Amino acid sequence: MKGLNKLSGLNITDVKILSGKTEILSDGSNLVGNVTIPNPSVMTLDLGNVTMNLAVDGTAIGTSLLPNLVLKPGDNFLPMQGRVDQLGIVGLITSKYKNAVLPLQVTGNSSIKNGEHLTYYEEAIKSNTINLNLNVEPALARIGINITSFT
Repeated sequence: MKGLNKLSGLNITDVKILSGKTEILSDGSNLVGNVTIPNPSVMTLDLGNVTMNLAVDGTAIGTSLLPNLVLKPGDNFLPMQGRVDQLGIVGLITSKYKNAVLPLQVTGNSSIKNGEHLTYYEEAIKSNTINLNLNVEPALARIGINITSFT
């Protein structure tokens, strides 16, 4: 991860919380969004399906999947899907993070290509925790939860 600047600058945007049978994806994903990952190197890396652990204050809130992740040199804009504890997120917003900005910790879990674990990449992503602030207010508003009632 050192050659990739420890993925500094990674960001998650356009988050949508999915609900109901018509929205939740067939694999059970109940959250989608976009991820920006800068690659300052000159290498293109094929990491396969990358799963990341998501936590707030050290407590797991779910996982995300970056399917068929190929990092090219420069900024990479990629789709993300995830399985998260939606009620847990709402609980965090109603109690501690009333501005709907969650201090998210993202840590690597696995990197799998054609059914094979890419252990070299897995070791690298597992050793790096990315901290970012995730604004979930638009995602909550989309499903009818108004955070102004919590402040």
